[in-house]
Amino acid sequence: MAENEWRWVGPDGFEYTGNLETLKAGLAEGRLPRSTMVSGAHLGGWLPAADVPELEAPRMEPAPVEAAPLPAFQVEDEALTQRDNPIPEPPPPEPPTERRPAVAAPVPAPVHKPLPVLLIAGLVGVAAFALGGITVLFFLARDGDEPAPAIRASAAPSAAPPAPHARACVAQRAGLVSRPVFGKIPLEVAAVGKDRVAVAFASSPSEAKVVVLGAETLEKHHEKRQPSKAPVAGARPLVRGDAVELVLDGEEPNLRGARSILGDKPLRIGAAPSGIARSAGDGEPEVVWPLAEKDLTPMRVESSDATGHFVALRSGGQGGKVLAGWLAHDGSKKTELLSPELGVHAVGTPAPALGPTATLLLVAAKPGAGSDWQLFAGKGPLGRVPAKLAPLALGDDSAVRISPAAIGLPSGRWLLQWTEGSDGAHVVKVQELGAELDPVGSALRVSPQGSDSGQGRVWSDGERAVSFFLVSTGESHELWAAPFSCK
Repeated sequence: MAENEWRWVGPDGFEYTGNLETLKAGLAEGRLPRSTMVSGAHLGGWLPAADVPELEAPRMEPAPVEAAPLPAFQVEDEALTQRDNPIPEPPPPEPPTERRPAVAAPVPAPVHKPLPVLLIAGLVGVAAFALGGITVLFFLARDGDEPAPAIRASAAPSAAPPAPHARACVAQRAGLVSRPVFGKIPLEVAAVGKDRVAVAFASSPSEAKVVVLGAETLEKHHEKRQPSKAPVAGARPLVRGDAVELVLDGEEPNLRGARSILGDKPLRIGAAPSGIARSAGDGEPEVVWPLAEKDLTPMRVESSDATGHFVALRSGGQGGKVLAGWLAHDGSKKTELLSPELGVHAVGTPAPALGPTATLLLVAAKPGAGSDWQLFAGKGPLGRVPAKLAPLALGDDSAVRISPAAIGLPSGRWLLQWTEGSDGAHVVKVQELGAELDPVGSALRVSPQGSDSGQGRVWSDGERAVSFFLVSTGESHELWAAPFSCK
């Protein structure tokens, strides 16, 4: 980094580079808050702007930036047909846990009248001795520095401002992965080795594609197209070592909405005339869950090597209900197909997610006839269906939120992704959740500013994370991705 080069994280979550004058101007004009995380060549890390002597400013707070209220948002169906988009700037990201101690600004010494010469000489000797001791202590302290523990706002003294969360998510700039994309088919992702991720999608109604990317750089390592004689109903990446293949799903006359489940015993599940059925090979579908309800959404499936396959769908349209159940590895019934307690006016398409020891079920729903879409979630043990779905406390209850997706982390926490905003101006956000679904830090916008984005998937291996989402071009969609990390 050059001597006069500075970096900072803007209110939009992106990292910017410029000189000291540009950074100071942004702080002075109120475009950047004093809590903005900055880095310079001599700092050796990231610090809040308020803790950097070069960025000292008069002790007055900049006027708050008022976010424009979101216009009313109506969605024909929160299922796969919904396109997503950007909204007002999110709050600045929280500072990372690992930070160097702030260096206090020098305090001018008070002015005194001249002292006698002998007294001055004595004071000089004492000062030199003290300065040497302070210098030694200073370097000893630097060698043994450890970050101070974070203090929760509820535990802070009443006279002090609330302390920030200990963790924060920071995104790199989003990048284009592929175009065009057929937006009615959901994205599917899978880990490839240690630091790569594969994403599969439909590039048209009759063709699918899989792309392998570097999880931190978005460098493209592999790409494969595969045409289909039947209309594409789904596409999944099949990873075998470092090789990645593409598995396509197409419409079948006796198994509507068929979805492939990959594993040691590949099979397909879908809707038969008398219920949810499984099919292996060329045999006739076998009903697993008898079901009289119609108007079913395509099933979404998450698999656990230890437990089996967690299946979620919706029946009866937006006024219907969420259904979920577990299948064994061979596709046989492990639990009943259950409808968790929800009690809302309208529901979207449910999204399942799995953690090391827990099951998560997400859905967008309208609590009442005049309500906006909000996110609901329920958690249960691995191998069980959550009994109840409740609203997620994500702040700003006036925000419209749809298209949830999540992935479990090795720590027991979760990464949540959703689409937020008004028609033509949706954004994609991510948020880390605790094991009990409590928000950790602040939500982070990952979609490009000024785009209409949404309907995606989030992936993580516990160290790296990538958000995948679609960006509307008006006539079609593009696939974009944004690497991010929560520390």
